[in-house]
Amino acid sequence: MDRYNRCMKMLPLLLAACGPVEETLALGTGTSAFTDLADDDEVALVYGPQGGWHVDVALLCTGDLDPDGVVVRYGAEEAGVPISYPVEVQLAEALVRPTADGWERLGDRVVFDVAADTDVLGATLDLWATVEGGGPVETQRVRV
Repeated sequence: MDRYNRCMKMLPLLLAACGPVEETLALGTGTSAFTDLADDDEVALVYGPQGGWHVDVALLCTGDLDPDGVVVRYGAEEAGVPISYPVEVQLAEALVRPTADGWERLGDRVVFDVAADTDVLGATLDLWATVEGGGPVETQRVRV
């Protein structure tokens, strides 16, 4: 029993030495599966059911970030100027799909504030996503 007590006294020190797992965020696309995006990748411009134009986006979060209560914000910019409507999604565990290292959120949309598809078709844009309310995760920007 003495050995057990000594080991239990050391457990908090061992746990503190491990430290938290760093969260990472990857911005991709996909409605049924996450597809990673790299600089200069092309994404499909979609004509939405309400008559607007959007791109489907997805997030892959690795680490210990609990999705409950996390707020995700998406947007798009052209040469530093916003070109999309603000998108904000409050997550819950039921709204994400678990992965081996974290979770993924599929099927979100960045809706463009444009009159016609020609306003964005063929353009080079920055898509971005931020996560707030659940921990320190960096913004990821992807050229599309």
